[in-house]
Parts: sequence; structure tokens; C-alpha cells
Amino acid sequence: KITIPEIAKTFSNENNILQEYIKFTFPEVWTIKKMSERLTANDFNGKEFLEIAKNPPEEIKNKYLYPEDKMVNSLEGYLFPDTYFLKPGTQARDIIGKLLDNFNEKINTDLRAEIKKQGKTLNSIIIMASIIEKEVNTDDDRALVSGIFWNRIKTGQPLQSCATLAYILGVNKKQYSAEDINTPSLYNTYLNRGLPPAPISNPGISSIKAAIYSKDSEYNYFLSDPETGQTIFSKTFEEHNANKVKYGL
Repeated sequence: KITIPEIAKTFSNENNILQEYIKFTFPEVWTIKKMSERLTANDFNGKEFLEIAKNPPEEIKNKYLYPEDKMVNSLEGYLFPDTYFLKPGTQARDIIGKLLDNFNEKINTDLRAEIKKQGKTLNSIIIMASIIEKEVNTDDDRALVSGIFWNRIKTGQPLQSCATLAYILGVNKKQYSAEDINTPSLYNTYLNRGLPPAPISNPGISSIKAAIYSKDSEYNYFLSDPETGQTIFSKTFEEHNANKVKYGL
């Protein structure tokens, strides 16, 4: 039987331990650059963090990545967005290790088996999830958009994702101009078919699962209501254009 003083002492010890750490939350859709900026603002070595994340040394890859994942040139997309507790002075490579360990825990063997069963690679799933993460906000919408995007890849149609334009230009816009849409870049999914060469953000588990478990539908197009953020789906291009006019896009 535990006495009240013993309970109080336990909570006190836990609070003292937590006070030794700094609580960090890296939201979904953040890039490694945004993560590094938050670290720098809290007196961690964000510059080194960014350098390692952009060009991870073999020792990091060998220690934290599955063999089939080691071909990645950057850790963008693999640094799992979550809340972490870090001791002041924690080295950049150890912070990256925590994020990669969390990624490996979340992307478990069942998910990896399903990806393999579908004939896809984890990298393609993470790239797709990073786009979905920046396009829509609910689980149902993510699954539908995933289905639309995978179908576009299957039929050879460009993804035409505004999220990739935002990544290239470094700014979110209500509507992108013809000049924006024609910006030369391998990440421009208006100009190039298929997935971009690498993830454009670090997606959360909901978007990753949506990329794996996409939902087939009659929809071929979608847009977001700029006032509410609601996703508006349409079956035909004509319907899609009518919705763009209706919602001021």
C-alpha cells in the first residue's frame, strides 16, 4: 500500500526530473529548416542539426535507418514530428537520433509489410505523405486525396499539388499565378509527372497511413475553401472549375 506522502514524493521527483528537460514540439508539416530554427531559438545547435539532416553521415544512416532506407540523401520526411523532452546541451546528432528512433517506432513492421505488399517503397510513401500533410486537414480527406494522387500517378497525369509550389517558392498563397506554376524545379508537380524527388515536409502518422491506405472514389479533383479550410471534391474538370469560381479561386 502506497501512502499519500510517498505519492507526493513520487510526483515531486518526477517534476524535478522534468524540470531538467526542455519540452519541444515539432508540428506536422514542418521542414528540417523550421526544426533547426526552433532548436537555435532555444540554445541548441540548430545549424549542426540542419547540416546533419541535409547530408546525414553514414554512421547516422547505419545506426538509425533500416537497410532499405539508407539510400536517402536527406532526412527530410524521416524526422518524426512529435513532442520531445531534451536536456540542455543535447548534441544535434543525439536529437536527430531521438527523432529517427520515434519514426522507426511509428512506422512499424505491419506498415512496412503493407507498403511492400503494394509494391511501393517507404520513400515513395513518405514523399506522398509529405504532400498530403500540406494539402488537407482531416483523416477522411487525406485518404481521399491520397487516392486521387496515386490514381494520377497511375494514369500519367501530373499531381498538380499546390503544396509543392509552396515548397519551391517558400510561401503559401491563396492562388498561384501562371508564373508560379511554371517555376522550373524537379519539385514542381505541375511541370513534372510522378512524385517529386524527396519529401517536402516531415509528415505525421495520419498522413503516412493515408498514403498507405488510400481510398478509391469517384473524385478526380479537390480544392480547399480559403475561408473554412474545408476540402471540396469534384468528379469532373468542369465541376472543379465551377467550384474554383464559387470559392474565389
